Amino acid sequence: MVAALASGLRCPTARFAWRSVPEEIRDELDRWRFQRVRDQVPLLYLALLCLVTTASFAVSAPVPPIVRFAIPLFILILSVIRLRLWLRRRQEEISLDRGRRMMRTMTLVSMAMCALCSLWGVMSWVLALPEDRSYFPLFMAMGSLSVAYCLSPVPSAAVGNLTIGLLPITLCMLWSGTQMDLAAGTSIVAATLFLLRLIVQQNNQLIDILLLQRQMRQQAITDPLTGIANRRALYEQLALAIDQSTPDRPTAVALIDLDGFKPVNDDHGHATGDDLLRQVAERMVESCGHDAMIARLGGDEFALLVPGTSSLPVQRHVETVLAALARPFSVGSRQINIAASVGMAEWPEGGSTAEELIASADRALYRAKALRQPAPTPGSGPAVPLRAG
Repeated sequence: MVAALASGLRCPTARFAWRSVPEEIRDELDRWRFQRVRDQVPLLYLALLCLVTTASFAVSAPVPPIVRFAIPLFILILSVIRLRLWLRRRQEEISLDRGRRMMRTMTLVSMAMCALCSLWGVMSWVLALPEDRSYFPLFMAMGSLSVAYCLSPVPSAAVGNLTIGLLPITLCMLWSGTQMDLAAGTSIVAATLFLLRLIVQQNNQLIDILLLQRQMRQQAITDPLTGIANRRALYEQLALAIDQSTPDRPTAVALIDLDGFKPVNDDHGHATGDDLLRQVAERMVESCGHDAMIARLGGDEFALLVPGTSSLPVQRHVETVLAALARPFSVGSRQINIAASVGMAEWPEGGSTAEELIASADRALYRAKALRQPAPTPGSGPAVPLRAG
């Protein structure tokens, strides 16, 4: 963060550089943008209603009726229609895809209305009496800056409306050559650049915040040693899987304990034990594929979650995992064999909640380990899994 700030201070153009949106936060960013837009777009149309009504009274007599009355009236009617539409949608449950379509439509409609306002402002400025000309750049600046603020959650819409709303009238003022117009046009350019910088900074900071939040969420549900899911993630996913279970497609969980792992730590050191755990986790995940979830509960205990949507029953998944663990592990220059005990529980016989299923599987695991007494050696092979009951 400090390096990025220092880089921005050294390079002024970096302050206006857009951050690309990482794919992993795109959905979350679009949800946030839509919520903000849904709250602020009604303010946009209210601002247009007030500014257009006020500006229409400033139009001097030489301006033709179509410029003085027809264009403002059309803008007012369109603003009222769009305002009513967005107010009705504030209470609706709207999907992400529909929200994206609404934001795209809002961007196009707002730019079209801004272009119409810009045309009206330029025509009024050109046709107005010299003493009345200063009103129209003021109204255009206030309107464009207000619209850009309301649309700031969608940077492309904010920048587009700023450009369409202020560029034509500013060029006219700078081209006129009068001292007053040059000063006013320069002030509008400065204010526009300042607001553009704020919009860019808001967009970039929001991306940084969402990335940080995602990283923190990932850390909260990831085992730091093996990189797979941890106990918290297991309970969350197990609860979701139970909610989606049906009698013909039940959810099951299996607890897998590595027998004889302590001698590996005692004989070869904790670094070797940690490396072995990482290899065990990797081999388990590879053996299950996308049909099931592997989590590390702590120490040498792992869990296998098989949701009802899995194409294979829990017994088949357990057999695949045990077969994978039966192959020797290469840790440094050593070949290490390990054994495993398994306890399984299935919804609803083993319990109706995540806690009850885990407890049932834990009791089955305890019985499986008791059947292996005396304690197995590291090369004794996997155990036969037991179900709760």
